[in-house]
This record gives sequence, C-alpha cells and structure tokens, in this order.
Amino acid sequence: MTSKHYTPELGQAIFGAPTGEYELPRYAIALFREVWREIGRIFWNREQRQFDAYGSEDPKIPNFTVRAYWSGSDDAPEAELPNFVYGEAEIRWYKYPCRGMSCNVSWTPDQWVVWFDAAMKALHEYENPALPNDQPRPTQDDEDSDESPF
Repeated sequence: MTSKHYTPELGQAIFGAPTGEYELPRYAIALFREVWREIGRIFWNREQRQFDAYGSEDPKIPNFTVRAYWSGSDDAPEAELPNFVYGEAEIRWYKYPCRGMSCNVSWTPDQWVVWFDAAMKALHEYENPALPNDQPRPTQDDEDSDESPF
C-alpha cells in the first residue's frame, strides 16, 4: 500500500501553501517524529541549547535540510522549497512539523522503514564519526593512562 494523494487542510488550501503530491501516512509521521527528536537531541549535545521545534534553524547536519514553514510572499523562491529533506523524501508541513504533512514520494511502509533506518544511521554516524582504520578504539586501560592516543 502506497500513500494517497494529498488533500490540504482548509488553511493550506485557502492560503495557497505549497504541498507535496502525497499525504504522509500516520506511520511515516511517527517515523519522521523520531528522526526529528533525534535531530533535536544531537543539536542539544552539540550546541547546549534547545533545537527550535518549528524548524526555523538549520541544524547543519550533512545530508539533512531543515527549513521553517514559509509565511512570506508566495512569489519568493523560498515559498516552493520543502521543509525537510533527507534522501529522496521531501517533506512539507503547514505552519509546524506534523501538521498538514505531505511529501513527494508514494512509498510502501517497508520503504519508509528503509528511509528511517538510513536517516537514523546517518544521524548516529554524524554524532559519532568512525575513527580512522589505523587508530584503535580506546579501552578502559587507555582511559586510565596518561598517554592517551587522543
């Protein structure tokens, strides 16, 4: 089963906010919420301040694009840009994340899970980059030593 075509809520329809072609199914919204929560956690660890839940600040994580809902002129180039991009999925929302969610892909539940797994892997690799192949991981003994390789 793939996503159905998106029908915007009244406010989106009246004010002409751009939408994706397909509705984001509830299970995909749940997966997105977890990715969004993880971005916020990583942002907190790096910046020591809250990530804006409305997406008005780019968390600057490679391969992820975050943009706030555009409330300016419909003629501005920003008006057509998606709010969230990872991989092939371009996700849009109305005013704030998880409201009026639409996207550019019509995926099966399994395809959304593959997207989710890849997104989470990318976030964890960003947060914990691998050590170079020639550098051993520290052990407890190394941490107690004065001569750490780090």
